[in-house]
Order: sequence, then structure tokens, then C-alpha cells
Amino acid sequence: MCLLKGEGPILYVRRLLDETHGAFRVFNGRGGLELPASVRAGCVGLIPAPEVADVLARCWDLLCAADAGSVREGERLHRDLLPLLTYVMASPEHMLCYGRRLFATRASIAPVHPRHPCVMPEPFGIELLDHLAADLPTIAGRA
Repeated sequence: MCLLKGEGPILYVRRLLDETHGAFRVFNGRGGLELPASVRAGCVGLIPAPEVADVLARCWDLLCAADAGSVREGERLHRDLLPLLTYVMASPEHMLCYGRRLFATRASIAPVHPRHPCVMPEPFGIELLDHLAADLPTIAGRA
């Protein structure tokens, strides 16, 4: 085993990296909430949720760039995305309800059929999601 998913707060992930002395390549998760800190901690990648994987990949590339301007742009892009990430990651059930809906919207997949039992979307919840995701482009490469 040489690769781990560090699914936890960044201080836990950094301690894992330190205590294993580089034995593992660590990808972090948590929906990209701590992406800039993951890069600084020494993670080698991120396992994002699909609804914003394209934007998080762009953040990652910018944050890993050699020039300070790109790093600042990656941090700015992540800051802009953070309210949406926080909203979607409120709980696992919330993530499944609204994260899947966001992915389907961005990928032009309709309609969304939740698998029961599940949290059902509420009109205000969808209104918040639409507001937070308003500036996101559609996902390129869709059929």
C-alpha cells in the first residue's frame, strides 16, 4: 500500500504525513474544503466530489504552480468556491441531496431521481444552491 485518502481535518492529515515519514502518497478529500491547506501540508492530490471537480482541479493546478501569482489566483478561486463547498458539505445526507443535484444541473442531466430513503430537496435549499452555483459553467465534455 502506497496511497492513502486522508479524509479528515487538515491537521490530522498533516500529522499522518509527518508520522509516516513519506511512506504514503496522500490524497485529501472532504469535498475540497481545505484544498489550499492540503497542498501546503504535502498532499499529492485531491479526491473531489464530481459536482465541482473541474473547478477544484483548476485550483489544484494553480496552487501547485511555481509562481506566486498563480498561487494567489488559486487561493482566490478557492475562496470564491468556499461558500458553495460549505453548503454542499453540511452533512453526508445534504451532500447527496444537493451535491448530486448540482452535478446533474452542471452536466445537463435531468431529471434527478433521488434514491429513497433520502433527504429530499426543499425549495429554499434549491434556491440557495442555485444562488451559490450561479457563476459556475456547465461541465465541459458532456454528451
